[in-house]
Amino acid sequence: YLKNDEPEKAEAIIKTLLEASPENLFYLDTATDVSIALEKYDEAIQRLQAPLALKPRNSTLVLNLSNAYISAERYQEAIATLKDYILVKKDDMLAYQLLSDAYKFSQQLLDMHQANAEVYALYGAYGRSIDELQHAYNFTGDDHLTKQRIRARIKQFRDEQERLKKL
Repeated sequence: YLKNDEPEKAEAIIKTLLEASPENLFYLDTATDVSIALEKYDEAIQRLQAPLALKPRNSTLVLNLSNAYISAERYQEAIATLKDYILVKKDDMLAYQLLSDAYKFSQQLLDMHQANAEVYALYGAYGRSIDELQHAYNFTGDDHLTKQRIRARIKQFRDEQERLKKL
């Protein structure tokens, strides 16, 4: 029903399933998608907060909550949630993609380009990563520390490119 743009019908089914198995992550994921389709963002967010308190590093819960925050235009909450998660799960591509979206929608272009660079790096597309960081560099203004960090990350990506060429 959800794929056929009938979220009301999907909602009736998923509510029944959640009552029978409230901790089922597949059901929570689907229920979040249904709530977002119905623009019931607060409902989606509230549904995920309790299970997330018990499983703070669960990717299904974190990514769904972040997506609900982004859908609700609560970008700073999405960013905070994703940054905490990425500290532990540094290789979660979807988390970086959601983080990039949150930065983009909140007009934080420096951070968006840096998140994009990490996504490309996870794909092994170091040239694209470097391009994204060079775009980010253009948004640093007088922030010399950020400029240094970007230059250092570019060097890391170039080193990785060279290492791969030697294989």
